[in-house]
Amino acid sequence: MNRIQRIKSQIKAGTYETPLKLSMTATAMLAAGVGCDGWLDIRPPTRTDLSVSSPEQDYRRNLLRGIIAVESNGDTAAYNQKSGATGILQIREICLDDVNRICGLIDDPRRFKLSDRWDKRQSIAMFDIYTGYWADHYQQVTGHAADNSVKARIWFGGPNGWRYSSTLDYSKRVLAAM
Repeated sequence: MNRIQRIKSQIKAGTYETPLKLSMTATAMLAAGVGCDGWLDIRPPTRTDLSVSSPEQDYRRNLLRGIIAVESNGDTAAYNQKSGATGILQIREICLDDVNRICGLIDDPRRFKLSDRWDKRQSIAMFDIYTGYWADHYQQVTGHAADNSVKARIWFGGPNGWRYSSTLDYSKRVLAAM
């Protein structure tokens, strides 16, 4: 059972406790209710939980700051007519579908919807789930933890974006914007 399956299982069983230091994936799943529309009625992080800063959270915040700057310059209404990328993180439909697949919500009415891409909170949750899942995959394949450069390349180029030289320039721009 992988980390996401374990967290989802614990949430469904009512045994998941919100730790003070959350992983990216757990943070996203909690923030999104593991999907949309208050799925499973779980306790969101409290103000105390959010005020505790860790190197992992700072690392994630910096990555988000860089990607948001490059993708939309902070504009939640950003839309790319050519690719259909939408919102603050310029999420395309294929990415949204993959997030729903990762969470097991493909045919579930509580799944992430296209309109959720316009919402900053939901977009960040999708980003965390997507990059967390594919960063875990990267680590399984390479034996190395994914750093911010790898995560940026995954965000830009898809699950195997870290393999493509075409994602290097994007990664450099994100790192410079952090």
